Amino acid sequence: MANAAAQLPEPDAFDGKLSDIAREYVESLRADVEQRLWAGASGDDLSARFTVGTDSLVRFIVDVETKRFARRYARGANQQCAVIAQGGYGRGEMSPWSDVDLVVLYPGRLTPYVETVNERLLQTLFDAGLQVGWAVRTPRECVERAQGDVTIRTAMLDGRMVAGAPEVGAQFEDTVLEFLMNRDTAGFAQNKMTELTDRHVREGGSVFLLEPNVKEGQGGLRDVHTLLWIARVLAGVVVLGDLEASGLATAREQARLVEARDFLMRVRTALHILTRFKADKLTFELQEKVAERFGYQGGPSHAASELFMRDYYSNAALIGRICGDLLGRLNAPPEPKGLLSRLSSRQVREGVSMTGGQLVVDETALQDDPVNLLRVFADAQRADITLSVASQDIVRRNSHLLGRELADSPAAIDVFMSILKAPYGVYRTLGEMNRLGVIGRMIPEFGRLFCMVQHDHYHVYTVDEHSLIGIRELERVRQGELKEDSPLLTQVMRECDGPELLFLGMMFHDLGKGYGGDHDEKGALMVRDIAVRLGLDVDQSRSLEFLVRHHLLMSMLAQHRDIDDPELVADFIREVGTVENLRNLYLLTFADMKAVGPKVWSGWKDHLLGELYERAIDAFQTGAATEANLEERVQRARERILAEAGGASEKRRLAAFLDSMPETYPLSVTGENVLAHWRLYESLGSAIFSSGVSHFPERSFSELTVCAKDRPGLFLRVCGVLSMHRLDVVGAKILTTAQGGAIDTFRIDHTRAVQQDENPTDAELWSRVRSDIEAALAGELDVDAMVAQARRAYRAPTSVRKARQRIHTSVSIDNDVARGQTVVEVHAADRPGLLFTLAGCLYALGMRISSALISTRVNRVVDIFYVTEADASKITDPARHEQVREAVLDAIRLSDAVEAGEA
Repeated sequence: MANAAAQLPEPDAFDGKLSDIAREYVESLRADVEQRLWAGASGDDLSARFTVGTDSLVRFIVDVETKRFARRYARGANQQCAVIAQGGYGRGEMSPWSDVDLVVLYPGRLTPYVETVNERLLQTLFDAGLQVGWAVRTPRECVERAQGDVTIRTAMLDGRMVAGAPEVGAQFEDTVLEFLMNRDTAGFAQNKMTELTDRHVREGGSVFLLEPNVKEGQGGLRDVHTLLWIARVLAGVVVLGDLEASGLATAREQARLVEARDFLMRVRTALHILTRFKADKLTFELQEKVAERFGYQGGPSHAASELFMRDYYSNAALIGRICGDLLGRLNAPPEPKGLLSRLSSRQVREGVSMTGGQLVVDETALQDDPVNLLRVFADAQRADITLSVASQDIVRRNSHLLGRELADSPAAIDVFMSILKAPYGVYRTLGEMNRLGVIGRMIPEFGRLFCMVQHDHYHVYTVDEHSLIGIRELERVRQGELKEDSPLLTQVMRECDGPELLFLGMMFHDLGKGYGGDHDEKGALMVRDIAVRLGLDVDQSRSLEFLVRHHLLMSMLAQHRDIDDPELVADFIREVGTVENLRNLYLLTFADMKAVGPKVWSGWKDHLLGELYERAIDAFQTGAATEANLEERVQRARERILAEAGGASEKRRLAAFLDSMPETYPLSVTGENVLAHWRLYESLGSAIFSSGVSHFPERSFSELTVCAKDRPGLFLRVCGVLSMHRLDVVGAKILTTAQGGAIDTFRIDHTRAVQQDENPTDAELWSRVRSDIEAALAGELDVDAMVAQARRAYRAPTSVRKARQRIHTSVSIDNDVARGQTVVEVHAADRPGLLFTLAGCLYALGMRISSALISTRVNRVVDIFYVTEADASKITDPARHEQVREAVLDAIRLSDAVEAGEA
């Protein structure tokens, strides 16, 4: 193949430095690929050019070194080896910064010639700026290594000779490939299928990730590789162009797979060129650059990057679907033919049948009655099968037949609602309907969300996929998969009579995105019309509108407000209105949070939501929605607590303790915790402090309670000690007795520690924490200096510090949330010791903190503080508000400077 890159000289005529010419050659080869890429060359052409160019360089190096060795040593010319390309290089599927995977193959024993060629080849390729993976083996060693390592076997399966002695290369084909193709093929295929499943889970379990991995993600190039590896050992298929001839795929399937793969290859080449690195992740920043260079034109409705990503998702989904179907055929038992085929096929209705474990649709069935565009999905759902690839194409081509009038007809609505009411397969069915354009015709408002990208580094999936994954999570709860980890969710789901309303709420909760402003309010207005079209009654319509309008409410209250406040709970249930709304909102909130991304949901968030739900359901059942019976409820709770005391003396002391606490204390703390607080308080005596720690691994948090004489900076010093020990505080509550005692409770999240293989319940760790708290309160430990030292030791990478700068830091102050306190809310990028920094700032301003709530979202946090002035009054002066805001922002900036070693 002709190549516009710089030409290599003839090996016989070359007597220069190999590294210099190799470096220049690779640079020109990459420049040639870059020029052709932006000019519109295909992905296949680009990868072939870089592969052929790399082949030429490898042969040149081997030939030059062979001739040099022959001139030095008379017997050198008779010694032999072959260079085998394997992996992506062997497949001829290279991008400009791909690894060059080689095996230097030699017969018999390792000679000085083989060692020389290997050393010179590797050193020259490294000097040229290529990343090289290599091995030096005999054919027998290749077979032995492949027997024991499926990764090595897979890489060698793509092997081909590039340079060296042809007779040695023939040994690779005759011995190694023969073994790879014929030994334990079923076991190899099963191993590759397991790898594929595990990889999909690891990479997010969806084609529709906001920042997908072009190579490893679901629907990525690795899916094609897996198909070819398995097809090669089971059916003798070597390249995609052999699929039709082998009888494995139709001509249309093969053509569409080749086209989609070419698109992804072109994208991957662009990522390498733009980053000058082996980059496979299509980040937001790169999406914009690729879209611009590929010539996408944005408009009022969609940015250029969104149009580009729609094409990406379309091609990736196609790869995922076709590869999945072909792999299913490869691993399935032989299908019956002729008479047996006709006997094994069952007609569902005219033009629709089940054959070979798939639903097969005749195009005339859709054209004669377009409602069949919905019925075929209900048929597949009931039979727990999928539509054949050909049938999916037929549905996609004919989806336009489902016009507005037909979509609103009773027949169409009945089928759509039956899919939502089905006992299983709702997510899978809706997902396929969405990808084939049917939902967009049935519910145009949802169709507008198709492949809509959310540039927030918080959500992982596109808007439509996020909404449907939420339904998947609700189905998992309904099927009992979370009964061990989240028993309350499972119980509430079982009490939900009509899950179809819940599924609609999840499906429609983000309808307002893309319209600007409050998407929850806009979406609520949109579902009014949808509810009428779907034939929902008045109560169902109001419930659906409530869920869409308030789908963020429960999450916000649980994570960012003090749910121990009875007034907050009373306001919440007044907003909710009915127990049914509460159940649905609780389940919807879980699903919405869980569907954000694989690592967003945690035991701590499960606990917070569950606490708010139980307090709300209790308030419904006891009629606690009004303040009129507050005194009566406090008295009942007090009596229940006193009943736990042993004897008259203990009861008197416990009653005195309750008298010293805030009025609503018996309502905001469980009876068990009240007793624990009292015992710590009584055990304090003349000690500096007393403490207790409880671990809740099933809920992924620990709770530290510190009791001491109240003093300025108590909360701050404990925060500092916890920060020193890298313990992630997610909530803190401060109680002060009338006699000047303080009971501070800190909840510590286990998530980060568990992810880093640390034990957050280790007894020695908590012994050190107690010792450091004692030293800090006694003035023997400079907490400020220790935290600053920990920050400097951490020293976040430059990329992390730059990422922080892109996250807007804001401080808001609210006097309406709580009756007797001001709420200071801080949004900022996550960084070590932030809670200590903020608490220290508020302390320096002379404020008293009564509680703190900390919520982390990927790389950003929301920290909420309930505060008063030193005299227990609210912060009402606007000038004071501004002083607090500026002081907090300055404290965060100073903290970053300390970490960077600049202060």
